Amino acid sequence: MDLSPLHGSDLLEFNSGDPGGRIGPTLDGGKPDVRNLKLQFVECDEGDICFLCSSGVAMNFDPQEMDVQPKAIDNTLAVDKWSDLIGDLGRASDVKNTYRTKKMEEILKKQEGDITAEQVSTALIDYCVNLTLAMRDFMQQNPGTKQPRDKSKYPGRFSHVTAVCCRVGKVPQLSKSKLLLLTSKKK
Repeated sequence: MDLSPLHGSDLLEFNSGDPGGRIGPTLDGGKPDVRNLKLQFVECDEGDICFLCSSGVAMNFDPQEMDVQPKAIDNTLAVDKWSDLIGDLGRASDVKNTYRTKKMEEILKKQEGDITAEQVSTALIDYCVNLTLAMRDFMQQNPGTKQPRDKSKYPGRFSHVTAVCCRVGKVPQLSKSKLLLLTSKKK
């Protein structure tokens, strides 16, 4: 299983008030904010599963959201806290990607048989739902109270969780006569 790490944001702190961009009409003139827009290319083989996920899924694979410190991921690091890596964001990103990849592999290896795209989506979303259970229970039992900040007791982050997965494969080419038939039915 190869989970090549391609992540949209590797910030040490995520600010939900400013996620780094928005695709809706947020700027003057109704333009989108595309500060963190990236185009990435990864070669795929037939049978590979590709997935895209919302920030709600991605954030719940961030070790900071689980109170997992850098040294617990890479014991060769000479730092104990994430804040100690602010001067080396590249290293922080590498450590976080190592954690994310291992955590996703751990979750996906529990699937039986040949894994399907649907199993990947379900496993990622189930993980997020289970991770945030303590926080959800707290919020339901204490309405009107602010979320506790203790990530060791209340791990994860509330946000929408969406995962779209597909298996790479060949798409049969339609003959010219079938294309004409399809377009004529639309009229």
